[in-house]
Amino acid sequence: MSENHPEQLAALWLPDGTPARVLELAGGGKNNTTRIIEAGPERTRYVLRVYETHRDEAKLAFEHAVLLALAELRREEAGPAVSGGAGRAGCGGSEDGAGSGGMGLAESMSGSRTGGVSGPAGMRLQTPVPQRLPDGATFARVPAGEGSADKLAALFSYTEGVNPALVSEAQLESFGRAVGLLSERLQRVRVPLQPAYRPYYELEHTHPLCPPHSVAAFCAEPPAAFRPLGAELLAIRDRLRQAGEALPGLRRLPHALVHGDLNASNVLADADGEIVAVLDFEFVTRDLRVMELAVCLSDVLDADEPGGADERSAGARVPARPRVEALLRGYGARLTAAEVEALPLLVLLRRLDVFIHFLGRYWDGVDTEAMVREQIASAASHIGWLDRHTGQLMELCRRYVLVP
Repeated sequence: MSENHPEQLAALWLPDGTPARVLELAGGGKNNTTRIIEAGPERTRYVLRVYETHRDEAKLAFEHAVLLALAELRREEAGPAVSGGAGRAGCGGSEDGAGSGGMGLAESMSGSRTGGVSGPAGMRLQTPVPQRLPDGATFARVPAGEGSADKLAALFSYTEGVNPALVSEAQLESFGRAVGLLSERLQRVRVPLQPAYRPYYELEHTHPLCPPHSVAAFCAEPPAAFRPLGAELLAIRDRLRQAGEALPGLRRLPHALVHGDLNASNVLADADGEIVAVLDFEFVTRDLRVMELAVCLSDVLDADEPGGADERSAGARVPARPRVEALLRGYGARLTAAEVEALPLLVLLRRLDVFIHFLGRYWDGVDTEAMVREQIASAASHIGWLDRHTGQLMELCRRYVLVP
């Protein structure tokens, strides 16, 4: 049994003797490898996920505990008629879809034995629910070959859907609704485990090779390869200093569990373009409640950068303000005045965190100069956009997401 034999690996979760086959291969993004498994006479589909970038059982245990708690909340709200819990994987689905949920052909797919979030107009947002092994665990160790450490694997059910482009106002409004509903649900989740990841505002812990003084020194006196971006790096250094000065106030804002990485690659849309599922809770942690929205706003602004939008949908793109407005309109009035006032800084904080992350990977020999230059340009672009449009952004935030 190994990752090279996914049918055998999936059989760990399936009833004894259940035939299984790989239906098709699917790219798993940077953090995992996925295989779609079809099992049993009813041809029930599952998603098998092998984690590639970490082998930390504590991280996986926290992620799965949150997902199981989300599913339990839904079952409590819906009553006994709703099934589809986190029992051992079977070969049939429940009538309401709770046992046949999973993830579609997304690049960074996860699976789902549906934990739904109900919302306006009957909207149901699915979240992955890991399947249990016979011993009750939700993940297994997989031999990775001679000389390599074992990997971690988990099985989820399958839900139809595709990664959206998130360029039209209608789809961004749907995305905003999904973000708001998920945030509302995560505020109610309580798990007895500690998260593995720190909040975004603890930038000093973003990467072990990137303490604040080292990042500041890089920005002030960059190596020759990055000197053409000297002005951008000085702007980043100044914003990092401002973020550090604002930390005492940020720590006082409401905290909750947040997904932390909501973007087009981590959600699914149905045939009508409505967002119906959220994937990949690998980075779920306790952070500022408002950070969930800030991450999404940061990624919306990324679409304004060269190459930032899906080229196939470039003709459908609309300017930044209508896209931001659509996202905020969908999210709805959920935030306090202090949270709203912090949003511009937190939008930038997300981009600074990504820059530091990739700078650390570059120093660690994992990423290239080109990747770091790309992140420098992205952070500088955000700084410029916020310098020009913070007033408009605050106007929209007060209109749509401030609790009256």
